[in-house]
Amino acid sequence: MKNVTIIGGGTAGWISAMFISTEIDNVSVTLVESKSIGIVGVGEGTTPNIKSFLKSLGISESDFMKKTEATKKIGIAFENWPGDDSSFNHDFYNNNYAYHFDTHTIGNYFKDIGLTRNITHIEDDVVGFDKDGDVIKTIHLENNDSINTDFVIDCSGFSKLVVGNELNGEWTSHKDHLTLNSAIPFHLPLDGEVFTSDSDTRTRAITMKYGWMWMIPLQNRWGCGYVFDDKYIDVDSAKEEVNEYFNKEITFSKKIQFESGYFKDVWVGNSIALGLAGGFFEPLEATSIMTLIYQLEQLRAGHLNLEDRDRYNLFVRRFNEQIYHFIKYHYVCDRNDTEFWQDYKSHTLPEKLTKLLDKDNRLRIFDKDKLREVLEIPSNDTMTVFDSYAYSLVSGGNFKKDKKLF
Repeated sequence: MKNVTIIGGGTAGWISAMFISTEIDNVSVTLVESKSIGIVGVGEGTTPNIKSFLKSLGISESDFMKKTEATKKIGIAFENWPGDDSSFNHDFYNNNYAYHFDTHTIGNYFKDIGLTRNITHIEDDVVGFDKDGDVIKTIHLENNDSINTDFVIDCSGFSKLVVGNELNGEWTSHKDHLTLNSAIPFHLPLDGEVFTSDSDTRTRAITMKYGWMWMIPLQNRWGCGYVFDDKYIDVDSAKEEVNEYFNKEITFSKKIQFESGYFKDVWVGNSIALGLAGGFFEPLEATSIMTLIYQLEQLRAGHLNLEDRDRYNLFVRRFNEQIYHFIKYHYVCDRNDTEFWQDYKSHTLPEKLTKLLDKDNRLRIFDKDKLREVLEIPSNDTMTVFDSYAYSLVSGGNFKKDKKLF
């Protein structure tokens, strides 16, 4: 039997533990969770792949929605990206839906379920490792006995304890093209609006002077946050801008600092980085949990065999590259009223993205096969993360309507 150790709890740790114990044969799963490391506090939206994933774990949709104050998410409403107060929707296909949920609740929800499964749970801090090359053999804990392990799943979040810090994974940074690096989350009351588990809702993505703001409707509140580039604005000024937007004093959570990017190889030695430990993009298209689920499902095919490492890393790398290009394209828009937006318009676009656009930076390729060719998605890879339809929605919505589209 293969001993698998998961470092980190929260959403990523607990659903990884449940998935591996359910879907991978002949494994014993131990999860090590630190009391001192809290949750990040963002990521209250998902994409439709979560529905079938939860079902595969034997989790009831009705129970999930009730206990996480969830609403049905049918898409995202992008507001004022052309700078003219217009909006457009990026909705899921054919009345499909995902979820909005309370991020402070969902980690404990998955933990409560996971503790009823065949998972060994240890609350402690990891203090060191014994390795043979890049293969981790033993995990040392502060207050408990050391753990001998065959495989490590790194769900340590932004701490990046294993693949990042211990194994010195190669980081692919996109901070030059995706410059937003800070977020201040906050909550708002519903103020008379009523959202239920049956409500069709959209995440609101609203441009601000130095970035954008998310607003996520839950059954009991709005979950919000301002994502910005601290090169242009400090935290106090960002808070003041939000207060002015809502015309009231807001109580904010702690600032979150991040860098958009990912490890070139998320699987190093016998360790795989999942969730925020493997990479992160600003939450414009709710890609974090989506990526986590696809990464886990790819493990089912390889059954944690080291011979599958190269194929797995290539899949995740291409997956992340697709997300990067699509998020970057959102900033090809007409808003230009502040230095932040003016500078974004002057950025040189990534080479692959340039090949998709005409001289006015409008999408000129609607053919799905051509899109796959430009983004170098091989014909035997069935995964197109964001297709030409999604690109066309952004292309059609990001420019003022008084301009000719094509």
